[in-house]
Amino acid sequence: MCIRDREYAADVYFNLAEELLSENHFDIALEQLEHAAQIIPEELQEEKFEPLVKITTEYTELCLKTGDIINAQELWKAACKFNELWVQSLIRRESKLAVEAIEEHLKVVRKFSVDALNAITLSSAMGSGRVLSEAKEHERAAKILVGFATDFLRKNLTEFADPLFEEGAKEFKAAKQPEEAARVLSALAKYHSDKENYEKSFNYYLLATLNSGEAQSEALFISVADQCLETATVRLNEDKVAPAVRTFEIAVQITVAVNKLVAAKQANDISKKLLAKNQFDTALDFCQQAIDFFFESSSISDAARVAIETIALGQGLFQKHQVLQSSNFINLGVEALYKLAQKPQAGQIARVEGEKFLESEIPSIGLNLLSRAIEIFGEIGDQNSIAEAYKTLGSYFITKKNFEAVSYTHLTLPTKRIV
Repeated sequence: MCIRDREYAADVYFNLAEELLSENHFDIALEQLEHAAQIIPEELQEEKFEPLVKITTEYTELCLKTGDIINAQELWKAACKFNELWVQSLIRRESKLAVEAIEEHLKVVRKFSVDALNAITLSSAMGSGRVLSEAKEHERAAKILVGFATDFLRKNLTEFADPLFEEGAKEFKAAKQPEEAARVLSALAKYHSDKENYEKSFNYYLLATLNSGEAQSEALFISVADQCLETATVRLNEDKVAPAVRTFEIAVQITVAVNKLVAAKQANDISKKLLAKNQFDTALDFCQQAIDFFFESSSISDAARVAIETIALGQGLFQKHQVLQSSNFINLGVEALYKLAQKPQAGQIARVEGEKFLESEIPSIGLNLLSRAIEIFGEIGDQNSIAEAYKTLGSYFITKKNFEAVSYTHLTLPTKRIV
């Protein structure tokens, strides 16, 4: 058939469908519209598909108003299909026209806020993005996909929003805009954390960075990590400790991949926030990370500073009679100083703090610290300090009437801790 004959046939099918729709014969009308779509010449698709989109959209709205959901679904499916074909024809001439058509379609989507149409709309949105992507219009594809996704998210329909955001992020990457991809995914991560969908939140923070498949960018990673830290802090202030800790861990995991020095500072700040919430074990873990990362970054003075701060935290806990927790912080600080080649200071702190613990309800902690002090002093040949430590031990054992141990302290330089 020549172009003119195909145009005539398409018009006949369309006119017949229009009449059938006016009489509510939707099934037969849709068949006629399908015939019209199939026979439209390529040269006339831009002109002829627009009325197909318009009429199916109008009757979708009419069916929704009358409560005819089944026919509304079929009509909307046809409208979305015709719109995608129309966009394909427009993009061959000018991508701007295609984007305008998709944006008009999005306005209609916003008007049709009906659950029964969501799956069809999702498919249509993906199709629109695909058309733009195939035309190498990746940035426009990304923005369209994110636009559809945002509408779904406003309704808390994450099962439809999430895949669209993910596709939008992929298109931003294809457009050489990884920062925009990360922004989209980290915002989605925050949303899911706020909604207590924690596993999804963790996944999107990592997808924005470590699992992005892109080259690691220090600025991008630290930016996402900062947002991650903000989210974690909000969760901690809400006393949602477990998700807060995991989010803190992810933030540091992201940062350490690009800058250990910054990660060390983050870990140190996190430890203080957790300690304020009496999360002693996890606070201690982050203290350890801070010291390690400073050390590995050759920032020895910062590592030593955190070690001293950690000891001070332990001393504060001791004053509050939290003996076991106190010993954990002090031991960590002492061993850090030892590792940092500040053995005299490590030994003296172990001796002084050990003496305090002898008077606590867990004196074995004090014995272990004093034993550690003697080991350290032995390594550096500080006989006077060894004598002071033994004097303290001897006095303690006399008060406990453990004369055998007293004799031991005078005759032996122990090579292991006293227990």
